[in-house]
Amino acid sequence: MSGFSFAATPPAIPDKPLKDAPPELVKEDAANAKYEGEMEVSGIKFSLNAEAVGRLEALNDKDDKDAEGVFGEPRKDDGDFTVMLDPLLRADGVRAWLKYRFKAGGKVTVGAEWSALGVEFNAEKGFIFADYHAHPITTSARDAVLSDLTRLRLATRADDALALGEGDALTFQTYGRLSAGVTLSWSDVFTSALGSIAPLVPSGTTLSVKVSASASVEFKASVTDNFRVVFTRAGAGVRVSVLKSKTNEVGFKASLGVKAEFANPKDAEKYLNELFETVAGGPVGKINDLFAKFSGETLIEQLPESARPLATALAERIGGAGPLATVAALKEKWEAVKKKVEENIKKAAKTKVEAGFAYEYLRISAEDTLLDVDLPAEEFREFHAGIVARHLTPVTDWARENQGALRKYLRQKGVKRAHAWGFTLGISPWGIEIGGKDKMERTLVVQENIDGFQRVAYNGVRSYEAKWTFGDYKWAADFKAQTPGFSTNKLPTTCDFEYGLSFNWGWDDKSLNTDELRDLIDHAVIWRAVSAGDAGDVFQKISARAGQTAEASLELTIDDAALRPLVRAAAAGFDASPTKPGLTKNDVLGTYALGTAMPVWEPYAARRKANDRRTLYAPLWEIYFKDGDNKRSPQDYAKTAGKRLPEIAAENQIDLQGLVGREGQQVSNPALQTFAGQIVMNGDIDNMDSVHRNWRKFLTGLRRLDAATRPGGCVPYTSNAVSDAFELLKGFWSQVLFLRAAGVYLLGLASVTRFPDDPKLPEELRNQLLVKGIKRTLKVKFPGDGEEDKGETFVYTASA
Repeated sequence: MSGFSFAATPPAIPDKPLKDAPPELVKEDAANAKYEGEMEVSGIKFSLNAEAVGRLEALNDKDDKDAEGVFGEPRKDDGDFTVMLDPLLRADGVRAWLKYRFKAGGKVTVGAEWSALGVEFNAEKGFIFADYHAHPITTSARDAVLSDLTRLRLATRADDALALGEGDALTFQTYGRLSAGVTLSWSDVFTSALGSIAPLVPSGTTLSVKVSASASVEFKASVTDNFRVVFTRAGAGVRVSVLKSKTNEVGFKASLGVKAEFANPKDAEKYLNELFETVAGGPVGKINDLFAKFSGETLIEQLPESARPLATALAERIGGAGPLATVAALKEKWEAVKKKVEENIKKAAKTKVEAGFAYEYLRISAEDTLLDVDLPAEEFREFHAGIVARHLTPVTDWARENQGALRKYLRQKGVKRAHAWGFTLGISPWGIEIGGKDKMERTLVVQENIDGFQRVAYNGVRSYEAKWTFGDYKWAADFKAQTPGFSTNKLPTTCDFEYGLSFNWGWDDKSLNTDELRDLIDHAVIWRAVSAGDAGDVFQKISARAGQTAEASLELTIDDAALRPLVRAAAAGFDASPTKPGLTKNDVLGTYALGTAMPVWEPYAARRKANDRRTLYAPLWEIYFKDGDNKRSPQDYAKTAGKRLPEIAAENQIDLQGLVGREGQQVSNPALQTFAGQIVMNGDIDNMDSVHRNWRKFLTGLRRLDAATRPGGCVPYTSNAVSDAFELLKGFWSQVLFLRAAGVYLLGLASVTRFPDDPKLPEELRNQLLVKGIKRTLKVKFPGDGEEDKGETFVYTASA
């Protein structure tokens, strides 16, 4: 039927019931397996050599091991972090399976149609096919084999898959490129990409873009690896499952080759005009009119009053180091800036999808599925060749419109992505626990190739939802570590990893009120996603929709290139000579960060601006830090605040407007917004040193991470150095005050620390301040009612 033959004749097969048959009926190399002729699947030709080997296995017990992962016991579900699917075939005491496994070398010839889609095969180490036949467990093994040998099947034949009986399965495994469609909202693209154009404008400039809430963009993403395709029966159609292979038996020690492109190249240009305007700080139409109306030789200072302000403002905005004296020079610079905007946005969008797809893919266990979907017979025939070629875009496009047929896509039950932030594409459902419950997720996924080299992905996520001043918010921190490819040594070390850290803070689907918006914009200012000078304008623009349902997200993301020198700088200041008695350099930065992170207290002008809060409260946090393992009470700290704040305010000409009266209240449960209240709220009333203890653990975690990534300090990843660092770090983002302060501290350190002059870095980052490489973005989405109001999303970032 398939063209394959498998010579395993009696008496090699015992004449005993399948329930009593040994797992390995015919060992590999003992069976003569071969394929007659050349196999072709819609323009893809498989030429298999004569050196095929076969193995025959009997699967009749729950403890039997199946290298293909098709047969086995239910897997442990690890909760919300991923969606686990049970093996497709399971021991039931009624049936047993005979598995015919063929392994052969050869080559694949891919037609022009498939080459244009990026389909690649590499068959140097061959292909693996497996055919599973279900039989009653009492059937004679010999009789079952004799029956099966007349009807062996191949996954590369659509007819064979459609003819599968209940409980039968087919698999096909090889090394090559798997492609799939990825849909992102434009706002999520800009959350990552807007920062790429920030260096084109002066430091402290807030850039913004407004897009439709429903606007989305399609990407073609692909990854090169070792994959297994499984077909089982689903009614009159076929269930298609695509899995990673745990052992790269037919693959190589290659890096993970992830690529992404816009599905429609013209989509990359859709919002260019809006981006040009946010860089220019004014309408593009008026700029074009300026250049059309005046000759290039005209000096800007000689332009008439009606045109000079626009030209002067544009020159200051994009001029860079040198003056732009003439209209021609200004136009030349503007055209260069527009070209750079287009290049940067396209590159940043592709990088976002590639990095996110790799992040999602690496954290899928080898026992789990990438795609699981039930296809009707007609659709299966239509998509079969593409599935064999691992070109899954048509399938995922179909599943997007037929969600009931989809059981899983990557790490979720759906191809419609959730909110994408940090390193993710939004495919991973972190699932913030409701009700103020703290949630932590830690995963370690290891893939091994045939030579024993490993590819490892670790991440730790901590998320929380609770009240902060005027509303309920949720926040999460994602710490990642992953090897980009298979290790060069059998056991990867901590130096082989790429690291990253991402913070996210905001809310979903709640009615926007002005108090919450003030909190949000204040947080965006201290994380430098919005400049302090533009905060009022941002507030006015967004507050126009107050009372409407909104989603808000503030993101701070540090990738490997910035994180390594950042933790090195943190480690250098851990025990550095104190700049103030009793405090290390890091401690001083920590008091500044905690002072800045104090909550907005709207009735008091002294608490509205981040700089004023830092000036007033950093000295109080210094006193607290110096106390160390103190036994002081909330009342003691209330007294301290009541005494010191007037002195600090007088020195810095800050009007407290009655604030000192609230801060100095002698009550056992001080107001949340006060200095004493924040110590109690974010610590333990019975152990008043807990804020300081979490701060010191956070610094220790940064130092541990630095030690593990320095040349000479590399240790095997199995030493738990990475997970130990996460355990120490996570305590300092367990409360909103800590999360706010952690971001302020890291950005402050990044503002005085430079990237190395390393040729491996992009040229625009070499020897630049680290803060230029840290993404900070505010996004506020109003979904609209779907009828007259289509909704809109505002995205902001500030140049460093």
